[in-house]
Amino acid sequence: MGGHKEIEALSAIKDYMKENLEQNAKLTLGQKIFSLRKRDHRTQEEVASAIGISRPTMNNYEKDVRKPSYKVLRSLADYFGVTTDYLIGTEDIDEESKHSDKTQVLLQTLKGASDREIDQAIKIIEALKGTMPD
Repeated sequence: MGGHKEIEALSAIKDYMKENLEQNAKLTLGQKIFSLRKRDHRTQEEVASAIGISRPTMNNYEKDVRKPSYKVLRSLADYFGVTTDYLIGTEDIDEESKHSDKTQVLLQTLKGASDREIDQAIKIIEALKGTMPD
C-alpha cells in the first residue's frame, strides 16, 4: 500500500475534524443542546425528565432564553456524553491532543487497508465534509 494514500486520508480526516470544531465553536449553548437532543432522537420532555427539569425550562435553554445552572449543565453534559467545556464553547487545554489521538486511531485503522479501501474512506470523509452546515 502506498504511503501517499495514507497521507491523503490523514489530511482529509484532519480537515474534517478542524471544520467540525470550527462549526461547533460557532453554535450557541442552546443550539448545541438542541443538536445533541436531535442527534439522540429525544424529545424535550424525555431529556427534561431525565435530568430533573421541566419541558418549558428545557425549551428556554434551547432557545437561549435562559442559561442552565452549573448543576443542570453538568447533568446535560452527562446525559449527552459530552463535556461542559463543549457545551459552553471553551476548549480543553488538551483539545488538540485529543484530536491528534483520534487522528492516530484513524490512521492506524487505515494501515493494512487496500488502495480501494483507502479511496472509499476518503470518499466517505469528503461526503461527511459536504454535510457540514454552513
